[in-house]
Amino acid sequence: MGDTPEGRVKKLLGKLHSITTSKKRGSKVAKNGDLLLHNFMQQVEKIFKTLPKSLEWRSFYNNDLPLITDIYEEIRKISV
Repeated sequence: MGDTPEGRVKKLLGKLHSITTSKKRGSKVAKNGDLLLHNFMQQVEKIFKTLPKSLEWRSFYNNDLPLITDIYEEIRKISV
C-alpha cells in the first residue's frame, strides 16, 4: 500500500476520499471499495476527532498531508 508510514496514510486517505466522492455523486462503488470504506472510515474519523485540535480528515488530506509528503526528506523526518 505504501513504502513508508506517510505513503500508507496518503494512499489510504486517497482511496477513502475517492470512494466517498464517488458515492456522493451517486456513482456505483466496487464491493471492495465499500468494504474498505466500512472498515476504516469510523476509525479514521475517530482519530481526527480525538486530536488536540479536532480536524476533518478530508481537510488534512487536501491541505496538510501534501505539506508532509511533498517536502524534502530531511525536513520530513524532522517534522514527523
